[in-house]
Order: sequence, then structure tokens, then C-alpha cells
Amino acid sequence: MTDRQNDLTRFNDLLDRYGADLTAWPDRDAAQWARELALAAPEARRALEDARQVEALLNAREAAFAGDTGVHDRVAEAVATSLPAPPGDGRRLILRLAASFLVAALAGGVLGQMIQPTADPEETELAMLESLLYGPGEGELQ
Repeated sequence: MTDRQNDLTRFNDLLDRYGADLTAWPDRDAAQWARELALAAPEARRALEDARQVEALLNAREAAFAGDTGVHDRVAEAVATSLPAPPGDGRRLILRLAASFLVAALAGGVLGQMIQPTADPEETELAMLESLLYGPGEGELQ
């Protein structure tokens, strides 16, 4: 492997461990190194942006269901009770799995409708480069 490939592998490993918010990384030296690599390597910038988008999706999903922790159970129970009674335990298990799959699909559809497309890629890259060059903005943790 080349040095660049090793750097990108290490960068992705650190992203997986600490997340996309470089200011929250416990190792400040590693965060500074990652910031410099993201400035120098388009592949690292893309990986950082992808990680930020994944975190934003997960946070949006978490916020959408934060106040209602029993939604999955209620929908699964409603689907299971609306179906005819199965003749045996094996069939009931299949129906429960199908109901869970339906709940997951519905939740994914709702979440997909809630999340708006990201901004223009050029604007996003400029904003990301600005935070990498100048560090966190006002109100962000150091």
C-alpha cells in the first residue's frame, strides 16, 4: 500500500471510531491530522462528508421517534392482530417477522419523506473546507 492509501485507511478507521465531528475527537493530534488530510485529499473530504450525512440521518431518525418509543410495538401488534389466527407457532413467527418488516419499511418511508436533499455539492464542499481551514465556528466546541 502507498502512504496515501495507508493515510486514507487510518482516516476512515478514525472516522468510524470517533465520528464526523473532528472537534469531538478525544485525540486532538489525530483530529488535527485528519483535518489536514481532508484539506489535502478529496477522497478524505468525501469520506468526511459521507460520515456527516450518515450521522445527520441517524440523528434525524432518532429525533423523529424520540418522543414515541412504543411505535414499533404498536404497529407490529396492530398488524399481527389484524391477520387471521395462524394454525401453528411457526406461522405466527413468520407473521411477526412480516409485521416487523412492514414497520421497518414504513419507518424508512416516513424518514425518507422527512429528510430534505442536501445543499448544492459545491456549497457543501466550500462550507466544509471553511471549517477545516479555520476550525470550528462560533458555538462549536473546541
